[in-house]
Amino acid sequence: MNGERLLLVALVLICVLPLAASLPAVADRHRDPTPTPLPHPELPSGAGYIVALDTVLAQLSSSHAGRAPAPGTRWSVEPVGAGTQEEPLGYCYLAEGWRICVLGKAGDPVPRAYDVHVEHASSGLAWLARVDASGDLLLGSAP
Repeated sequence: MNGERLLLVALVLICVLPLAASLPAVADRHRDPTPTPLPHPELPSGAGYIVALDTVLAQLSSSHAGRAPAPGTRWSVEPVGAGTQEEPLGYCYLAEGWRICVLGKAGDPVPRAYDVHVEHASSGLAWLARVDASGDLLLGSAP
């Protein structure tokens, strides 16, 4: 009698354990998939892009205080380009009708100079500049 019980328990365990092990996999298949959030673009370390943006904003403020973006403007950031020879890598900063694109040299992980394109649709302002990594305006004049 004890042998029969032991055999019955062993058979039940042999049949039930594989089913129990597969239950989490079955439950996962029926769960609603949660979308993976897209990573927010982060600026490369060194922050030369921010230095170039700050230089241009300071130039705009000193040249056209009434038409420059207000201090403390909250910018949205869009990555630009693929970082290839044909398409430079950079970021466009957007706010209140302003579009300021800061582009580094293609293939250069830490650019030494940045090309900056400034546009403001409502005022018609369009300006090009070059800023080095330390924040000096190399090319461009007051917009």
